[in-house]
Amino acid sequence: MAAYGCPDAAAHTATHDMFRTRVLAIDPASVAGSRALLGSLRQFIEQWIVEHILHTDRRLAECLKAQGI
Repeated sequence: MAAYGCPDAAAHTATHDMFRTRVLAIDPASVAGSRALLGSLRQFIEQWIVEHILHTDRRLAECLKAQGI
């Protein structure tokens, strides 16, 4: 994104970093022993992916498309 001058490149990267940090902070043993935590984790990941693709990645695609890439 930054290489092609797309706006919000830093924010996009920060969003990925936040997601990675939150997922890596999860204790696998805790999730494995709790249906509620597993469901909550699944919901978080699904929601993040859908929102990210529909909004953040779409802006990236529009920026690249506008440049003929």
